[in-house]
Amino acid sequence: MNQLKTKLSRTIFQRKYSDGKRTQEHSISSSDNSNIASTTNRVKTDSNSFTSEAFLDWEKTVYSHDWSIPFKHEELLGQCLLSATTLAHAGIADQNENCKRFMEILIPDTVKKLLYSYHVSTWTNEVQLSIFNMIELLIDLIAVRLSYRPVPVQLLETLAMLFDCDSVFQLKHKNKPYEYSLDQTLGDRVLATPPASSIFSVHHQKDTYGWLCQIINRFVLKNGIKNLRKQFQDEQRLTALEYHALLMPFVNCMNYLIKARYRQLFSKEIDQVLDYIEDLNEENFKENSINDAFELLSILRKIYSSARSNCVEHVNKVYLNLILKMVTLSNFDAKMNSLNELAKIIEDSILIPHNVITKYIIKNSILWKVLEGNIDQKQYMGKVRILMDFIAPHISKEEIEKIWKMQHGRSFVSVVHLFTLITSAAAKFNLEQINHLIGCIYKSWKIETASAQEKLIVLLSVIGRQCKQESIGRVLESLWIMAHENGLSRSMLDRLLRKRRISDLDPFYLSPIGNACLKLYDENCRQSLKPTLDSNASSTYSIIKRDLNSLIGIHQGDLTAEQTDIIVQTPERKPISMTIAKGTVEIQIGDITAQKVDVIVGSSSSHILKRAIMNAAGSDVQMAYAKEYKSNPDSLTLSISSGQLPCKRIFFVKWEPNTDKEVLQQSIVDLIWNVIQNIILYKFTSVAFPAIGCGKHGCSKEILVKTMVREIKNQLKMRNLPLTIKFVIEPGQPEIYDEFCKQVLSSQEDLSTSNSHELPSTWVQSTENRVRFIMPINTDEYKSIVTNFDLTMKGKYTQIIQIERIQNERWYMQYLAHCRDFRKRLKRDTEKRLYHGCPQKAADLIIEDCFNRSFAGINGTVYGFGVYFSSNATYSHNYAIPNANGKRFMFVSRVLVGNTILGNGSMKTRPVGFDSTTDDNHIFVTYHDAQAFAEYLITYK
Repeated sequence: MNQLKTKLSRTIFQRKYSDGKRTQEHSISSSDNSNIASTTNRVKTDSNSFTSEAFLDWEKTVYSHDWSIPFKHEELLGQCLLSATTLAHAGIADQNENCKRFMEILIPDTVKKLLYSYHVSTWTNEVQLSIFNMIELLIDLIAVRLSYRPVPVQLLETLAMLFDCDSVFQLKHKNKPYEYSLDQTLGDRVLATPPASSIFSVHHQKDTYGWLCQIINRFVLKNGIKNLRKQFQDEQRLTALEYHALLMPFVNCMNYLIKARYRQLFSKEIDQVLDYIEDLNEENFKENSINDAFELLSILRKIYSSARSNCVEHVNKVYLNLILKMVTLSNFDAKMNSLNELAKIIEDSILIPHNVITKYIIKNSILWKVLEGNIDQKQYMGKVRILMDFIAPHISKEEIEKIWKMQHGRSFVSVVHLFTLITSAAAKFNLEQINHLIGCIYKSWKIETASAQEKLIVLLSVIGRQCKQESIGRVLESLWIMAHENGLSRSMLDRLLRKRRISDLDPFYLSPIGNACLKLYDENCRQSLKPTLDSNASSTYSIIKRDLNSLIGIHQGDLTAEQTDIIVQTPERKPISMTIAKGTVEIQIGDITAQKVDVIVGSSSSHILKRAIMNAAGSDVQMAYAKEYKSNPDSLTLSISSGQLPCKRIFFVKWEPNTDKEVLQQSIVDLIWNVIQNIILYKFTSVAFPAIGCGKHGCSKEILVKTMVREIKNQLKMRNLPLTIKFVIEPGQPEIYDEFCKQVLSSQEDLSTSNSHELPSTWVQSTENRVRFIMPINTDEYKSIVTNFDLTMKGKYTQIIQIERIQNERWYMQYLAHCRDFRKRLKRDTEKRLYHGCPQKAADLIIEDCFNRSFAGINGTVYGFGVYFSSNATYSHNYAIPNANGKRFMFVSRVLVGNTILGNGSMKTRPVGFDSTTDDNHIFVTYHDAQAFAEYLITYK
């Protein structure tokens, strides 16, 4: 009896996570003989029912924090797989609701955890082998389930994960030997085999992927290939999504397939898919998701590149023809999707060579087809702009004139969009194209009203700043001609000068007439300068002096005398200030350690500044800094007591200079945000910044100052903070002081710097400043949200009362800017749609102020001190505390997870090099307000 119990005992390996520390527990528990027998009998004898009890238990296990790795056939996962396979053999697996949920939801989530978690590499060999056994059971289930309709899309997606050679599990076992005994059973049906070894290769004994090849051939053995091909032969028409699922499994393991065998098996089916795509029409696009067709083509291109490389050109042709077909449709979504795809292939020349794309666009007049569309829609024109910029060097004079004339009779918004399109394309124009465009502008200038002429001046000056260097002189010539032939008013000249429309032009390319034009601007500037100096109005003076100095820098030979006069009359630099919303920004020259503010900011990159602050603060602060740094070496902000300084706290921020413009800008944005966030947490009302990075780091001072000031302005406007922010410049840095003054006082009405955000097409216009819109239940948008919510809530709600779309434009703009920065920095899309449950009061605050991290910590800080999101609505449901009427509130949010790392309770800011923390499953914690956007609010019971 004891031997029997020993034989029946099972080992459970549990991974527990607490505060980021992983512990592995091994426990042995005896299992009663009768229980095992009853389980086995239930699976074997009751062929018409699913083991729902085991399913419900396994569901709880998968989504819990302490989860058990499935180990034996008689354990929960094994029971469910065997039971589902039995029902699939009978053709009734989808008729049982629990079995269907198991196959469509629980299996994919389980496989992701078992194959893609980085913890895989830490598990013992016994556990690894047991997981492989579970994979074999899953292969058996998928193979038999493919024998009948409907196409099991989710199971096929899971099969693709099992066959993915880049999964953590397969990478760990890439050196496993292959069991060739299976080849004898399959004979010429063998589909996968390890790559041939080479005695000349250093790694000739590695990367066999034996386990991967075994499960592929097991799929063949279990008639998986036969049943998969059978799905193609059914008389019922397949959708793009179903075709995609049927082709997907082998895409990520092509290097381990016998290519000739694969072509023999699937050539007919691949041709069938191509025919399907070529036959798509407008009615099909209305019925199905438009994006599915492009996803399907993406899969086909991968297959052709690997298994049919001689036919890739044909797939590319089908791809381009589909884009052309969709561009001509009246359906807005179809046009947008086609433009999205066109943008992808333009930005990635590897997919299709640029010369091929260019010829196709010109031959089929695609530019004109898209310009016939919704040019009043900003997001639409954003995509058109990519196309326009790409094709700009090839646009003829006639086409330039045609584009220019498109503005006539259009709405104001459409005209602005067209002007933006033209200025962007002009940057790619050659001198001949620029000449013709200027000719079009000049013709309009002669017949337009004064207000319209002013817009044309603005347009022309923006073109001058952005066009190629050899065209700059031509732009200035045209401005000079306009000034003399048509009496360019002084107000227009001042407008140009004050906004620095042309003061950045490179002097090497200026024409003689252009020099004369600038002299005229200088004369007007000097006339304005004298009364300004007399009145000592420092703010206006800063603007005029700034631009005059720019002009002097351009014309050293012509304007040396004027420069001398200006220097003589320059007054002492006095502090300036500007009110922004409820806050104030001040610029002054002085000693930062003498500032009477709540917080003084120091930078870790400036040893001189850090030493000056510590010397002034005293030895206690030096010891406090050393202690805090030792405790939190990765923290982005160290908050230290003020010591002998006249402030309350010192924030030492971790920041490193960078010569890359985009990296530098994002680092400054993050620095400002972190400081402001900590100020909010401490409830401070004033802060003093040094001119961070403007010393001897070699970074662009203009970029540094402009980014700092812009982000401060954004924070004050968006948060509406009653905060005084000082920028304190060292006495020996007058040019830095001038740059700060220029940026603080600069206007942002420039056409070229207008907001570039794209509002979602589903948003509705409102003149009442509303941000909450109840969605109609009959829309696809509403149905999609409900479907996804229902899948992850697993029956834990009884009623959806309403779904509101959140249209908070200011936070959406901030989120989009962050999104662009993430994509540029990481070279990939890391956006997820995640859930966040909360009480009603918190929901109202989030809608107004987004996910403000000052609320963090209310519901725990197990994975970090930030805002928590989950892909599992049942988890977020726990924090959606019902109100007095029993209503609960949960957000569907767009979240940028970026580079993520396992979190723990000691993390008060994101670790250096990472953007979020996670439980390595479904929970993500963010540390920046603009890292998430509350898109929808679900009210339910």
